[in-house]
Amino acid sequence: MRVTRIVRPTKSLNNDSIPVNIRIAYAGTQFELFSGEYATAKNWDNKRRVFKQGGMAVYMNRQLDNLENLIKEVWYETIQEHPTPDPKELKLAIDKRRFPDKHSTKYLPPLEFIFKFADDHKSQLSESFIRKAKSTSDHLKAYKPNVKWQDLRIDFWNGLTSYLYSKGMSPGGIEAYYKFIKSMCR
Repeated sequence: MRVTRIVRPTKSLNNDSIPVNIRIAYAGTQFELFSGEYATAKNWDNKRRVFKQGGMAVYMNRQLDNLENLIKEVWYETIQEHPTPDPKELKLAIDKRRFPDKHSTKYLPPLEFIFKFADDHKSQLSESFIRKAKSTSDHLKAYKPNVKWQDLRIDFWNGLTSYLYSKGMSPGGIEAYYKFIKSMCR
């Protein structure tokens, strides 16, 4: 596997800021990743493929070195499972390591999410929104205390509707709860 830094000026881009890409080549396959850095013709040494000395050059070169090391680590981990990994698989594995939050599958349950959202955005939310959040959470807790996102299916909604009717809520009040829950699910 070979990892190379690529800076390719294009006519469509302003040549004051040219993206620095990382090309990964192996087994007759190659693809490029955006490094997150930009270079200019003045501050890029195309022979050595590094930022020229001065300004932020040391920092930028260190960032590129770290990215290359991360790519190599992921490569060695990936070839343990697949001798010649598919470029899409390798790119996804690299992205998961570079941006772990983006690929995280950790979700809060609906009730915790509503409380956390209301707490985190308290200064930006109206009092009526916070009251709706508390009221909706209280009704959801009373109906099904350990509700999960995958529980939010038609049978859940039918059961919740029956529960809210039994508590004396009007159809308009139930609709308001549903609208609020729907807005929180977006």
